[in-house]
Amino acid sequence: MVEQFTRAGHGDTINSWIGSGQNQPIAPQDLGAALGPETVGQLSQQTGMGSNDLLSQLSHLLPGVVDQLTPHGRMPTEQEHAQW
Repeated sequence: MVEQFTRAGHGDTINSWIGSGQNQPIAPQDLGAALGPETVGQLSQQTGMGSNDLLSQLSHLLPGVVDQLTPHGRMPTEQEHAQW
């Protein structure tokens, strides 16, 4: 996911979610571009939500989720990830 965001020009944004500082916001349309249409379509289908509603909700929730999954300001190690 970090790579996808970086390729879409939002590397600083996702790195702010991972790091220990303030989380930068992301606009729903920018989140859609970073995730890609295939991922957005799959998530929309799985949740039963329209793409716009899904991206709006995710743009508010995803920064906090990523922040909580990276409490030490870094990506989890394989061992930490396996424990989840």
